[in-house]
Amino acid sequence: MKIGIWEIVVIVVVAMIFIGPDKMPEYARMAGKWLRQLRTYTDTATKEVKEITEPLKEITDPLKEITDPLNAIKKDITNSVTDVTKSINDIGKAPTKTETAKQTAAEAVEEDLVELDAVPAEDAAAAAAAAIDAIGTAPAAEEAKEEKAAEEPATV
Repeated sequence: MKIGIWEIVVIVVVAMIFIGPDKMPEYARMAGKWLRQLRTYTDTATKEVKEITEPLKEITDPLKEITDPLNAIKKDITNSVTDVTKSINDIGKAPTKTETAKQTAAEAVEEDLVELDAVPAEDAAAAAAAAIDAIGTAPAAEEAKEEKAAEEPATV
């Protein structure tokens, strides 16, 4: 909390009215003494808190170094489980027109990459899928809208 000059002026005027000008220096000394004691107490408390927390930091820092890789592994496992769950849930479902179009385009790009010797055969599928995903997002969104519109009954 910061006290500006106008707040101090108001406090002094109110103090002069209630205390009186003759006892004002005495009360000012008492207030100064209280503020010094308060500052001493807060400084002492701050030092004690730092003395307590320093050893805790020495303990927690190595623990963080140990847990960070474990958290990364947990995240990878969670993502893998999510992917597997999605794959299992998608078994037996007919692919949408968008997915079929993407798959067909990816296979065509894969064949072209292998024919041109641009990418080794084992990396062609991944490169083709990445290329289709990169360029296929806008057309895929349009196709999804068209599919949704086709599925909705026409209202007259």
